[in-house]
Amino acid sequence: MRLGEHITITIDDVRLTLRPSLRAAVLLERRHGLDRLPGMILEGHATAAADTIAACDEHRTPEEVLELLTRAGPLPRLALIAPALVELCVGLLGFDPDAETEASNDGPSRTIAEAQKHLFGIATGAIGWTPAEAWQATPLEILTAWRGRVELLRAMFGGKDEEAPQERPGLDDDGFAAAIRARATVKAGKSA
Repeated sequence: MRLGEHITITIDDVRLTLRPSLRAAVLLERRHGLDRLPGMILEGHATAAADTIAACDEHRTPEEVLELLTRAGPLPRLALIAPALVELCVGLLGFDPDAETEASNDGPSRTIAEAQKHLFGIATGAIGWTPAEAWQATPLEILTAWRGRVELLRAMFGGKDEEAPQERPGLDDDGFAAAIRARATVKAGKSA
């Protein structure tokens, strides 16, 4: 998901605008696990889809969304919106499809939950946002703001790139990707 984008879906005549905020990401990680959520949605789990939509839409409860999804049976409606919900999951993880990334295993490996706590700390500590602003920001917005902060500090105080703090402090291998791959590898090993 690109910086500043929202996802809009329509269920029957109800139009929903979804924002992949840090708060939504934390809630969904606790409830379902962000690494498992796209698969659950694609398999037709209406509850997982309803939780995802409700977490990203301030105006609906999971029960209201589930009722919208299941009026004529969950699969027809869910099948229509599943690609948009999977894209939303990408936004919840903080991936930037436009960024050129280099795989790196430098720095500490973190679980998704640990990385989310770290992002909240960056937003409220290093960047100086209020907790409310941090919760409403997307993971990608926080990472982008952090990069801007690092550039400002380099411009003000100088320093070589190798001496400057990492652009993604403690978030190795494109943010949450390392944690997701590690969990997927463990699962693949168990099912083999």
